[in-house]
Amino acid sequence: MPVPELRPLRRPPWGLLITGGVLTLLAVAVGVISWLHSLAGNDPLLRMDAVRTGFTVAFGAGGLITLALIARRQWLQERDQRHREEVAAGVEFDATERRITDLYVKAVDQLGSESAAVRLGGLYALERLGISHPAHRQVVVNVICAYLRMPYQREDPPSPEHQVRIAAQRMLTERFRDPRPHEVRDRTTPEATPEFWPGMIADLSGAELDDLDLRNCHLLRLRCNATRFRARAMFGDLTVIRTAFFHESRFDGPAQFPGAHFGGAAVFDDVEFAGPADFGGAVFASLGSFDRAVIAGELDFTGAEVRQPSARHAWPPGWGIGDEVDGVARLVPNSAERDRASHVEGMLTP
Repeated sequence: MPVPELRPLRRPPWGLLITGGVLTLLAVAVGVISWLHSLAGNDPLLRMDAVRTGFTVAFGAGGLITLALIARRQWLQERDQRHREEVAAGVEFDATERRITDLYVKAVDQLGSESAAVRLGGLYALERLGISHPAHRQVVVNVICAYLRMPYQREDPPSPEHQVRIAAQRMLTERFRDPRPHEVRDRTTPEATPEFWPGMIADLSGAELDDLDLRNCHLLRLRCNATRFRARAMFGDLTVIRTAFFHESRFDGPAQFPGAHFGGAAVFDDVEFAGPADFGGAVFASLGSFDRAVIAGELDFTGAEVRQPSARHAWPPGWGIGDEVDGVARLVPNSAERDRASHVEGMLTP
């Protein structure tokens, strides 16, 4: 929570104001009396009235000085009140930051516990911290991602640690999931809520993930370099505003990317698809690269759009860019692309 910015009070030059007021008062009194004396001539009564009028004017000017003193006292009271507010805000900020730090340190300590139940409690403590303090959400995401990147020895049957890791995956995906109905979504970032954390960067490089479900999620960046996706990997209708890296990753099961939207470069270089991969209806708004990708199962790019057909793309064997319409092209099987190229060549041949 940031410390409130309070506008400092400008300090009026009270000494100059009061001194100037007294001198002005005397000058006005002397001036009025002298002027009235010149009008009264030698008449004693008129000269007495002139003196009386001069002092009346002086007393009136003195009232102005009194008002200035009252204004000074008011200013001092306001300054004192503002100082109290600043001190209170600073104390509250320090107390909040100390409380956040204590919660964070305690949660991280729990993640290092030998007990799976304690580690699970640490994850939920971090999640509560992110819900209550939006400014710390990226830190919470970083810690959970780092936990998932830690070495993990799989066991059969699954160990309690497996359940902790599944809970960590679910915790992330639930906070990344776009809450808006699918039919009203666009590619803008929805507003933040306690349940949805927009603008997050997820780094799952080197992690082993089971049944990862990032469907309908909304991220700023996604890094999954050298990540192993066991079982299914679900990315349907995923939106990544900037870059998405899957370099040297392995998908043991189905890799599902239908309707995914990649706003920046989508890099799948040296990736291995051991099962079917579905990119039907996906949108590549910038660069799409599948250089040296190993594909053992069926690959589908039906309806996939390429928003920058002239970029240096690298598509998997069997697929290429089709006809461009209004700056947008679709991926088509290479056979269809060859037919299109032959048709164009035939039109150009005399």
